[in-house]
Amino acid sequence: MNDSQKIEELLHHFRMEQKDFAEKCGLVTSNFSQIKAGKCGISKRLSEKILTAFPEVNKTWLATGEGEMIKNSVNQSIIENNNSNFQQGEYINDIRTFETVITEVKKEFATKEERFIDLLKEKDERLKEKDEHLKEKDSIIQDMTKRYDKLQDSNDKLQERLFELQDVLIASLKTDR
Repeated sequence: MNDSQKIEELLHHFRMEQKDFAEKCGLVTSNFSQIKAGKCGISKRLSEKILTAFPEVNKTWLATGEGEMIKNSVNQSIIENNNSNFQQGEYINDIRTFETVITEVKKEFATKEERFIDLLKEKDERLKEKDEHLKEKDSIIQDMTKRYDKLQDSNDKLQERLFELQDVLIASLKTDR
């Protein structure tokens, strides 16, 4: 059994992703990937890290591939406890990540909310200015309407007076004949 196969067996046995296994052993994921890909072997230093992180792993099996992967003297409950502790650590990390995302979303929302409020205020100012212009124009239209009405009244009176004068002129011409 080569080192790449041993790593696959360990990942399968502990039901872990490569990233999580590397993290628990204190390895950089890219270095671990090279071992898994068969580009390099399990060094003595890596072997020690794996055995420290997973004391139930048989040292002989890890070095040679012979024998049982898990020591017989290790109680299965220890393995389950390690997995449970690791999963709890994963959940805690997930919760922290989720809290960080929520915090960032809240900040982004607050920023967008402030910008939205600023835009509403600007729009309100523009509407007030337009309203003021409309009031001024309305005032001018009302003034012009009053002037037009006065001119119309004056025109009507002038026409009446003109008709009166015309009637007087016609009556005067008739009497002069």
